[in-house]
Amino acid sequence: MSEAVTTLTPQVPEVSPAAHLVDFSDKLSPMLVKELRQGMRTNLFTVAFILLQAFMILCMLFGMNGGGSETSGFFWFFVIVAMLVVQPIRGFGALSSEYSLNTMDLIQLTRLGAWRIAFGKWAAIVAQSMLLLTGILPYVVMRYFQGGIDLFKDLEGILYVMLGTCLLTAVTVGFSSFKSVILRVALLIGAGIGAMIVGVFVVETKFNRYSGVGSGIQFWETVGAVIAVIYATYYLLDLGAGRIAPESANHSSRKRIISLIFIVVMLLLPFIGVNSEFVIALTAIVILLVGIDSITESPSVLPGVLRPFSKLFLTRMAAGFLTPGWHTGLRYFVLCSVLLIVGIFVHIDTSNFDDMESWIMTVSAIAAVTFPLLIIHLFFYPVTYSQFYFGLYVLIQVCVFAVAFFVSIVASELFGRSLNPLLYMCFPIPFVNMFSVTWGNNEEPYFLIASLVFLFFSLLVPAIRSGPIFKRMRETFVGIRDGNVEDIIEQTERQIIPESTK
Repeated sequence: MSEAVTTLTPQVPEVSPAAHLVDFSDKLSPMLVKELRQGMRTNLFTVAFILLQAFMILCMLFGMNGGGSETSGFFWFFVIVAMLVVQPIRGFGALSSEYSLNTMDLIQLTRLGAWRIAFGKWAAIVAQSMLLLTGILPYVVMRYFQGGIDLFKDLEGILYVMLGTCLLTAVTVGFSSFKSVILRVALLIGAGIGAMIVGVFVVETKFNRYSGVGSGIQFWETVGAVIAVIYATYYLLDLGAGRIAPESANHSSRKRIISLIFIVVMLLLPFIGVNSEFVIALTAIVILLVGIDSITESPSVLPGVLRPFSKLFLTRMAAGFLTPGWHTGLRYFVLCSVLLIVGIFVHIDTSNFDDMESWIMTVSAIAAVTFPLLIIHLFFYPVTYSQFYFGLYVLIQVCVFAVAFFVSIVASELFGRSLNPLLYMCFPIPFVNMFSVTWGNNEEPYFLIASLVFLFFSLLVPAIRSGPIFKRMRETFVGIRDGNVEDIIEQTERQIIPESTK
């Protein structure tokens, strides 16, 4: 009998410790594991890895004759192309591909939130980029033994490349939440131009520091740049997560609070010795990105979104700046702009603002951000409640910039690089003001007056349009307190949302 029982009992094979290494840990995000499995099997990653290794070997062979310094340009060219171009581009359709394959609904049925989905997509591409960087580390050491190479300088360069690939991957993954391919391409072109400008600035300042020409980037400025990259990476991923999340999931409040804290911290850095102009420029870029995102959000006054702000008077006041929507985003952008202007007056010599040029550039830059709102809220108001709001904003901004650039080119050819007042009166837009100052050295008062007028009306018209939304917010707060939220929403919905968007 015992022999029969022994025969029927299934034999469980012993599992060696090495068998546990054939798969990913259960502690990792399912989205990260899924993307890693699929990403490392793609032809793009395989070809990029093999070609990079082949070019590194070729670089070493060339360096045997003239030393490692002779092949530095060749070496860094392929590293930068692989890490800052090829790998980030893989995130171009990271989130939108889930919609095209009809798998986004299935993913959202799991416990994965929108943030974990976006972060998993980003982390998978960055992990593969780190694998590529790990593969080139032996060649960095070999170049050092070939002579003429500063090993620590190369390692620092790899650190900046790593930060760059993290940021650019966050750009592509965050922008991939937009379904329009044209919109994503336009945003990536703009981001690429900005990345090139920042990259040239970093290379020049680092070169100056090592060559002894100028002071370059100091320690705290480097720390500030790293913090800025971490913040920008988070913000861009949260931007993509917010676009794919349901309306009841409030991502805007967290983004705006963190951005406000970051802006305040950056404006405090000059008190510990960080270059004030560097801080102001970095803060202005952050406010530009945060402002555009906040003023192009569709408004949401759902009780689930407003309930956390309904307890105290101060929290209800904060809801006017932090809840999702362009109506609160406009106030938030004005608040950030005021902080920037205060930082300019505190940290930069105010005598620089005695000339008209600085005032024109400052006011025109703020007005350029809000100018498309004037056109949208006058002629395309129903779009402000749809998903096409951001795309329309970008389209108008590109058209306005193109018109201003064309006018400035014509003015420089016809009037000797100065804008004629009659020509300016035909195109009194903020970008024309900025070009007139930078190209034509015009400092006439009417340039400043026109920028102030456009800034005033581009804030006034959306503010008037937002009146019914704020009224509904107050009524929702009352409904939350009294317990009749549904009745309040049914009574006010018809007065707020245009018929064409329902």
